[in-house]
Amino acid sequence: MTQQQVFSMTEAGLSSIENSLPALPRFSYDDIGDFNTLLSCIMINPSIELFHLYPDMKRAVKPAIEMSVRELLTPVTERALKVALTTTECIVRKDFALETDENRMRMCAHNMLRSLASGLALVTCREPLAFNIHGYFKQTFFANQRTATNEEN
Repeated sequence: MTQQQVFSMTEAGLSSIENSLPALPRFSYDDIGDFNTLLSCIMINPSIELFHLYPDMKRAVKPAIEMSVRELLTPVTERALKVALTTTECIVRKDFALETDENRMRMCAHNMLRSLASGLALVTCREPLAFNIHGYFKQTFFANQRTATNEEN
């Protein structure tokens, strides 16, 4: 095997590893303060061919996401917080039983709760969120189609 072949195989292996790694977050907790800030973070890929052919569809994406997130935000958050609070309380009581610095314990508990709740919310809402976005997008698209058809007649 030549050195070039080994390099090519190594390069291909590294690129497949890079593709399998999770994407790094682009936003921190402090970047997203409320729901309106969250909506301003939504970016639509400009290279999507469908939106070049049907520019009206692009305008339907953000409202579909907004309605879906609003619908799922409260129940998903409440459920995730219930589980994360119970888990965090048990772990912090065990791990910090001998800790004298209450502020350190509080900060660690807050970070753990934030991490657990966000991870649980992400896992539990991914599929329902995609389903809702698809439904709202389809509903908006068909409403626009009916409006366009009525205007033509």
